[in-house]
Amino acid sequence: MTKRPQGRVIQGHHAIYGSPDHPEQECIVRIYKGEHKIAEDMKRFLRKSTSRGFCKWLDIWLAVNRDRAKEL
Repeated sequence: MTKRPQGRVIQGHHAIYGSPDHPEQECIVRIYKGEHKIAEDMKRFLRKSTSRGFCKWLDIWLAVNRDRAKEL
């Protein structure tokens, strides 16, 4: 966990866990603490099924917000 000068906390989040057979598949992304909470909640609540409408909404949200994203 890293604290940036502007006060926002940055955390590492496992987007993909490596496996014993393929440890190179592990992918950890750096995201803000609030985003980490959202990512964890999505993983927990959307474990069984996700609607195509939700995926479409995420695609639209990404298209609208991608240029505002900051490299951490």
